[in-house]
Amino acid sequence: MLEVKHLRVTTRSGKNLLNDVSFLLKPGSIVGLTGESGAGKTTIIKAIMGITNKQFSVYGKVAVDGTDLRGLSQAERRSMCGSTLGFIPQIPMTAFDPRLTIRSQLRETFRYKLGGRREEMDSLAEHCLKRVNLFDTERILKSRPADLSGGMLQRISFAFQLGLKPKYILADEPTSALDEENSNTILALLKQQKETSGILLVSHDYHAFEKIADQIVVLHSGESAHYNNFSELIQTPAQEWTRKFVAYHNRPEKGGFVWTASQ
Repeated sequence: MLEVKHLRVTTRSGKNLLNDVSFLLKPGSIVGLTGESGAGKTTIIKAIMGITNKQFSVYGKVAVDGTDLRGLSQAERRSMCGSTLGFIPQIPMTAFDPRLTIRSQLRETFRYKLGGRREEMDSLAEHCLKRVNLFDTERILKSRPADLSGGMLQRISFAFQLGLKPKYILADEPTSALDEENSNTILALLKQQKETSGILLVSHDYHAFEKIADQIVVLHSGESAHYNNFSELIQTPAQEWTRKFVAYHNRPEKGGFVWTASQ
């Protein structure tokens, strides 16, 4: 179980970015995390991963299967990445080494975490790319990150998770750069992945929550509201900011939910 309890993140000046946020993520479940831009969604992921800016202070508990991550060294945290904690970044360009081909990055990550021969890892890489609708595998594997689009890199980020099968996946807007077809593919794969993983799905897209989320956490100004499922949120929003969420959900336009701090 991934446990976030009374999480608070402050700046050096004392400003609260997160204030008393708590939730549980269990293998076999998908927790949707949403809220206006700047509410603290990405900050939660950074606090879990231990990659917050040094100018920030983190308080509270972040534990994986009973181990408090805040008590681990950076080396111990890194050893959990990929096998225990997986991450799909919102901006995928930052997740890749620009000097290396996609083949070498997939192959070496898989070999380091899974073991096995190079040929086996190359075969696994091709298989995972095809699952995310990247069928021109030879060209993609020979490419460097700068040769590929943001949407392709976003899907390759997910291909890593398909190969590594981490126990918990932190997905930060994993469909933001994708068209409808590929977005639906990724959501379907996330739903399959929850058979072995717990998934924290950060998104502004209420359609994604309707399709796959088991619980919803709504953030506003660093504070959280919890709902057992998307239907409960839509039918009985309890806070002013969750009522805003519902108002946007019920608007005549059928596009995805977009909510900014000024609205």
